[in-house]
Amino acid sequence: MKAIDKANELIVKVLIKFERITLIEAKKIVLIAVDEIIKVCPYIRHKDWETLEQLNAENIYFVEFWEEVKQEIEKL
Repeated sequence: MKAIDKANELIVKVLIKFERITLIEAKKIVLIAVDEIIKVCPYIRHKDWETLEQLNAENIYFVEFWEEVKQEIEKL
């Protein structure tokens, strides 16, 4: 999934969940959530991917991905 797609998905989920919320408020909520994900996500660089494959960790989201998601949210 691309970062822009994840950003849009998260914004839409918040807008649906809280019917009377504005886009600006939804962005603030999603940015808080993404910041928390970045804090707890293992700091793994793409260069470490071979090691991750050995650990069967294909589904680990890299910090870089979540930073891109954050940038896309801020652009909305």
